[in-house]
Amino acid sequence: MSLIETKVKKGSVKRVLTLTMCAITAVSCCAITASAATIKSVQESGNVFTESWEKTKTWNSGSVKLKYGFDTFNTDEDYCKSYNSNVKHTAVVEAGSKKDSATGKMEKWSSKAEVPHKSGTIKWYTTY
Repeated sequence: MSLIETKVKKGSVKRVLTLTMCAITAVSCCAITASAATIKSVQESGNVFTESWEKTKTWNSGSVKLKYGFDTFNTDEDYCKSYNSNVKHTAVVEAGSKKDSATGKMEKWSSKAEVPHKSGTIKWYTTY
């Protein structure tokens, strides 16, 4: 006789059903709360930058912003910062095999995410 059969014979049907329902509810709650992140991006390919520059891209009527650019102050680097008026967000920059990210709170700009500049494709994006 299995453990479940033994408990059922001892009158523990209610306990087994309760534990089963708790397990099903826990799994269901985890599945409902998981969601995919939204990504807004800008990409440049094949550019060799020689002077510092910065641009700002906006989405959703200005509630989502991404400042991105190239800086020559200390070293040649690609960077970005993100802003979101509604939720916590992350700014990400990728150049070659290098990647950096910086998190920002709702209604605040994130810190600067920066990587050494590489020729080729550079991606700047924000997730939330």
